[in-house]
Amino acid sequence: MYAIWNLTNKCPWDCKFCCVSAKQATIASKKAGLEQPAYEELGLESKMEILSQLIENGIKIDFSGGDALYFEDDYAVIGKAVECLPKNMINVSTTGVVFSKRKFDMLTRVGKVEMTLDNLDSVANPWRPKGYNTASMRALKKLAAAGIRCSAVTILYPLTAARENLASLHRWLCENRIPQWDILKFSPVGRGSQYADLILPDKEYLETMQFVERLGGPIRIAFQHSLRALAGKCACRAARETIGILPDGVVVSCAWALDHEGRPLNGFCLGKLPEEKLSGILKRALDSPAYKNRPSSCRILDYLGYGG
Repeated sequence: MYAIWNLTNKCPWDCKFCCVSAKQATIASKKAGLEQPAYEELGLESKMEILSQLIENGIKIDFSGGDALYFEDDYAVIGKAVECLPKNMINVSTTGVVFSKRKFDMLTRVGKVEMTLDNLDSVANPWRPKGYNTASMRALKKLAAAGIRCSAVTILYPLTAARENLASLHRWLCENRIPQWDILKFSPVGRGSQYADLILPDKEYLETMQFVERLGGPIRIAFQHSLRALAGKCACRAARETIGILPDGVVVSCAWALDHEGRPLNGFCLGKLPEEKLSGILKRALDSPAYKNRPSSCRILDYLGYGG
């Protein structure tokens, strides 16, 4: 079992189509003493209780957000995780903002670091704030140079799926010895729910995957399960292989199943931590008719009416 845990809903960036509808926390507000964001988020004690339950149930954790390494409480949670779990059980999704020695040292202790990189900084992208991709590129270069396992995550939408963009990204990643490239399908969730026109036809996704595979090179290329499902190579993993945990402790069957306010889509909420035991939440989900089967298509896109 794999859990994507959004430790916070705060992020230093304010992406137009953020899939979790993250709230922007500026560096200035952080320096002014905003140590713990006040957006339906759990305190440190409750987060530590959840961490204990995840460890007890042997669940691999992807710490995410928002930015998982932006607030003191979240440093403490991840710090505790690296003390209790082997590296291969911990991933961290973060941003290139405030890439301090402290942040770098923490990332040397986890199994994998993920940063979104949709295009090179020479490309104008109206969907990302100015400097977003530049920060990711700088951080990824530093991580790779230090031998830290890191991944560039690219979301596919019309601008990024262009062959020229993908080829230039591939060249840069290979030149800088970034070990992994994760390719994700744009999902109209979170703030992105109002931009369904960014969804590509299934045929184009399949052709794009074939193009990326032909690029080859030393980099490991991995496609998100929703893309592999289009190619008939993967079934829906919701609740059976993966769960999401939101900043207020709500457990969802898929971390992507969020509405425009970043709350669970109807029918995707499984329970709430730490009030309930994770083991009980998982058993209830797996015993329910909704999750006994594994559809070949994406449950979320089917629910939203965008399934293939």
